[in-house]
Amino acid sequence: MKPWVAYALQIIVHQNLIERTEVIYLSCYDRLSHHTKNG
Repeated sequence: MKPWVAYALQIIVHQNLIERTEVIYLSCYDRLSHHTKNG
C-alpha cells in the first residue's frame, strides 16, 4: 500500500469516529436534558 493511501484511510476512519462520537454524545445529552426536565 502506498503511504498516501494509508494516510487517506486514516483520515477517513478518524472523521467517521469523530462523527459517531458526536452522534452518541448528542443522543446521550438529549436523554439527560429530557430526564432533568421531567424529574
